[in-house]
Amino acid sequence: EKNSYDSQILYAWVADGQLLGNHTYHHLDLAKVSSSEFINDIKKNEPILKSVMSTRNYHYFRYPYLSEGNTQEKRDSVRKYLFDNNYKISPVTVDFFEYEWNLPYVRCLAKNDENSIAWLKQSYIEQALNALTISHELSMMLYKRDIKNVLLIHINAFTTEMLDELLTAYEN
Repeated sequence: EKNSYDSQILYAWVADGQLLGNHTYHHLDLAKVSSSEFINDIKKNEPILKSVMSTRNYHYFRYPYLSEGNTQEKRDSVRKYLFDNNYKISPVTVDFFEYEWNLPYVRCLAKNDENSIAWLKQSYIEQALNALTISHELSMMLYKRDIKNVLLIHINAFTTEMLDELLTAYEN
C-alpha cells in the first residue's frame, strides 16, 4: 500500500528519477524452489512495480543470490518467462559480498571497538579493490578490453559508512 514506510521509500526513489526492477517478492533462491514457484514470485512483485513505476519500464530482473537455479529446466523456464515478458536480466560484474562486513561492524560499534572498526574499513576497501581487479582481468581475458561494471551492493549501516570511501577508491 502506498502509505507504508517501504512504499514511501520506493515512491521517493522513483520520484528522484531512479528505476526499479524485479528481484522477486520473497527473495527466493531458484536453487531451492521450483521454477513455477519462482515465476509466481516474480509475478507477485509486478503489481507493486506497476503501481510505483506508473508508465516507466520496470522490466529489469536480477536473480536473488545471483542464482539461476540448479537445473537446466529451472534456468530455461525462468529465462523463457522473463524474455516472453520483456524482461532484461541485469548483470553483476563486481561483487565482493560487502554485506558480510555489516554484522561485525554493528558488534564493534556496540563495543566502541575503534581498532576493529579500522581493520574492517581497511579490509573492506582491500576486498572491494580486489574484486574490481578480478573483474578487469576477466574482461581483458574475455573481451580484450575493459568493460563497464555493475557493482552489487546492499544498503546497510556499514555500506552507509563506507560508500563515499568505496566510490573514491574505485574512482582512483
